[in-house]
Amino acid sequence: MLVKQLSGEYAEEYRELRLKALKEHPDAYSSSYEEKCTAPLQETIDQLNSGSSYTFGAFKHKKLIGVVTLIPYYALKLRHKALIVAVYVNPMDRRGGAAGELMRTAIRQAYQLEHVEQILLTVAEGNAGAKGLYTSLGFKTYGVEKKALKIKENYINEEYMLLELKKNPISCSKF
Repeated sequence: MLVKQLSGEYAEEYRELRLKALKEHPDAYSSSYEEKCTAPLQETIDQLNSGSSYTFGAFKHKKLIGVVTLIPYYALKLRHKALIVAVYVNPMDRRGGAAGELMRTAIRQAYQLEHVEQILLTVAEGNAGAKGLYTSLGFKTYGVEKKALKIKENYINEEYMLLELKKNPISCSKF
């Protein structure tokens, strides 16, 4: 398996995988399939080429099987934080280590960003697999947003999780 940063040249593969994630797991993402499936491909190309975020892809036999995005905050009072979003691995490729490697790659990238001291993410309550992965990487829950997402008449609570980065080589090397 190979993990690398995605650019606009991977937009079609990325979009296909992202739409699959949104369709199969609507409760896990704030974006909806209905909104994203009508967005032009150029929007995805622009996102991947923006330079304001880092999207990484896991490849198996040259096929994109998983993704993660790290979004640093740039505002002066917020730039000590970054956000991880859009984590997804193809169901048939789960349990092969791709999600862990994608997360470690995003965390290593955060270590390279001068001002980032902590990484935030959210996970839908009840998503034990994702929460287990995040916890194993050192993320800790610091709050729950009740009714964070609404899908038709159903509400989804989201747990807020945080990883504090220690700016020293020993901490970084574990990722």
